[in-house]
Amino acid sequence: MVIPRTTYYRQRKRLGMVKPRSTRSSGSSSTSTESDPETKSSLTTAESILSILSLVQHHSGVNKTTLADVLRVVNLHYTGPAKERPRHLQSLYKFCKEKKECFKTDELMVIKHHVCPKCFHIFQDDELECTTSKCRQQRRYKDKKKLDPEAFFLELDAEQQIRGFFLDPKFVEALEHRDSMPCDNHIRDVQDGRLYKEHQDFFLASKYNLSITWHTDGVEVYKADEKQLWPVQGVINELPPSMRFSKKYLVLFALYYGCGKPEMTSFLTPFVMTMNKMHYSGISVQPGGTGPPQTCRVLALGCTMDLPAMAAVKNVQQFNGQFGCGLCMYEGASTASGKGHAKTYPYKAGIQRRTKQSMKEHAADACNTKKKHVKGVKGKCVVSLLLEVDISVHFLVDYMHGTCLGVMKRLVESWLDNRNKKKPFYVGNHIEEIDSRLRAISPPSAMRRFPKGLANYKMNYKASEYRDLLLFYILPVMKGILPDTYLEHLALLARGVYILCQDEIPPEEISEAKGVLEQFYKCMKDYYGSRSCTLNVHNIGDHMVECVQLAGPLFTHSCFFFEDMCGQLNRMVTGPRKPMQQIIDGIGRMREYHNAVLQAGVVSDEVNSLLQKDRRNLVPLPSGYRTASMATTLIPSAKLQTALEKVVYGDVICLQHYARIEKEGVVFTEMPDPKEEVMPDEETGLAEEQPEKKVKRHQDHFVCYEDGGEEFNGVIRHILIIHQQQGTRHLVGITPFLDNEDIDPLIGGNEDLVPHISSVKLQSELYHVVELDMMKKKLVFIPTDDERSTGYAIQLPAPYLHN
Repeated sequence: MVIPRTTYYRQRKRLGMVKPRSTRSSGSSSTSTESDPETKSSLTTAESILSILSLVQHHSGVNKTTLADVLRVVNLHYTGPAKERPRHLQSLYKFCKEKKECFKTDELMVIKHHVCPKCFHIFQDDELECTTSKCRQQRRYKDKKKLDPEAFFLELDAEQQIRGFFLDPKFVEALEHRDSMPCDNHIRDVQDGRLYKEHQDFFLASKYNLSITWHTDGVEVYKADEKQLWPVQGVINELPPSMRFSKKYLVLFALYYGCGKPEMTSFLTPFVMTMNKMHYSGISVQPGGTGPPQTCRVLALGCTMDLPAMAAVKNVQQFNGQFGCGLCMYEGASTASGKGHAKTYPYKAGIQRRTKQSMKEHAADACNTKKKHVKGVKGKCVVSLLLEVDISVHFLVDYMHGTCLGVMKRLVESWLDNRNKKKPFYVGNHIEEIDSRLRAISPPSAMRRFPKGLANYKMNYKASEYRDLLLFYILPVMKGILPDTYLEHLALLARGVYILCQDEIPPEEISEAKGVLEQFYKCMKDYYGSRSCTLNVHNIGDHMVECVQLAGPLFTHSCFFFEDMCGQLNRMVTGPRKPMQQIIDGIGRMREYHNAVLQAGVVSDEVNSLLQKDRRNLVPLPSGYRTASMATTLIPSAKLQTALEKVVYGDVICLQHYARIEKEGVVFTEMPDPKEEVMPDEETGLAEEQPEKKVKRHQDHFVCYEDGGEEFNGVIRHILIIHQQQGTRHLVGITPFLDNEDIDPLIGGNEDLVPHISSVKLQSELYHVVELDMMKKKLVFIPTDDERSTGYAIQLPAPYLHN
């Protein structure tokens, strides 16, 4: 007999097997939903959507599936009827629909260019057959849908991206950065370079005219796949470095994904056409989203990339070929290497530089005579069609690949290679001592990677680690291990690159850098053999200083930021299907988020804290400093009390201190003594014993500061807040370093070779108290004793170097 469902339910209820509806719970049986008070959020729909978009933006790997799950979890916390729940939280579809209604965002325009898989010829609108001479046997396609699905690249609308930047008031305000640069002979940024000054009339015509430094290179998406991702991207030079090198204001021109390199003439043709259009006709923009429209014209100022990519784009010989230098007409020499030969470039004076006219003539000769190359030029270069561009100086030397991953890496290999055991520069038998010295160094937090041992340098070392090794660590670490002759030769490279990385380079230091780098190039063959004179060494000795004079300090045209952006584009690919479409979707989400922030305007404090990347509650201090730490009461030591009496007049109501402050992302912390002497208590006459402080791996208390018109290096002991009847003062208590005459000179017999490295000793009996704005730069301190009281102090050359 079949029991009806209603009867079956009543029987179970009568037997106590079914709980009343009012006591049922979707989760745990011990808690009922009615016992929980129903709470409603005070957020508006726009604020709620914006907070969810910030989650997607600030955390990598959040795709549509993850977002849908997040919405389900949030939806579970609403206990009211389903009809009363916010629509945008009910499903991903409704979230996207509500988002479009709240925030209007233009979809990024993308043009798909189909190409011939054999010769990379771009198919026009109605073209179904490749008509180039190389592909006469290429079959004819029936329609556009039958074209090779993997033979294409994407062109992104650069005009739309730049037009969107101008809607941001912060972007428009930041364009005044170029007008705030001092007018002298010092090189501080791109605006001080010769390339920028040659187009001064172009930039004076309108304050909205822009210049771009662009880059292209290949990056592997999957380790098990031979295909590469090639983006064409650019940065806007008029922005200050902190905004210029951020993905928010990156201009993405094109994307290619396929096996090997794309054919550069076809790949870069849309980029050249777009740049010429923006330069000649301009873009109609609306600064700040209000007021009358203005015309913005854009100029391609320069480009930077590694040597293989530069040879492909410039259509010249590779670095291992005859006339492989793209900046001068040095033929090079053939040097025995292993079982074969390698192309090298030993020092040679008076080499003729390439010019725009010579490049044009050599390209025409190569095309007419059908030679492989003429003076290294294989043929015409599509970049030469850019308006107002001199191709002979448009391509700038990149020190990331050339110096860090090129010369510095090769020197380390030479020192540690067992095949060089009989050479005087071999130090492989001291590897344990070298590694222990490196691991004893505690860099400032701006240098995110800690020093690692050189034992596994081939697998573990990154370009930034080789840069830090060259600029800061290698000379003090190698002292007494590497012979003095080779250490002095290495100091030439370290000094020259350090000068060119500074945020302000006076003319006399430009001349000094040119001299030391040229001397390094001259001695390379004598010290390490002809095989070591690679094209990277040639570029350092002959062309690096010239590129700084053309386009500003090295950080303005290095590949560090562009390579980082290639990695971020790569991380947008979360699956094997349609990788370029995943990147376009990721870029679209980023634009959508930034447009939503602009359109939302003023939001609540809770939502605003989510929108900030740094979500700490920072308290403003004088001179642009901020702090997130709590001020605590400080009992002054006798030494501090004496120092305060010299600068603080009147009675002190309360003395407090902060553990940490920061300014424009640069962190300063105080470092008290492990056991600090304190004043005895007035009632008991006893001094409270202080616990030992743990030494942190990052140390941000070594600074360069001014006191009485003189410059000192020292250690921050206290960041002070002094409360008096007449007001509150913020000071810094610093124990200075003084020159240590007990340590032998770093470079024997030539102390002036590396003046930026000082041998110092901590003067614990001295104590300086100065204003906050007297702190100038951070230091890297390399100790030479266990107590960390003596060592070498090196200033960070530029705050943008490690950002």
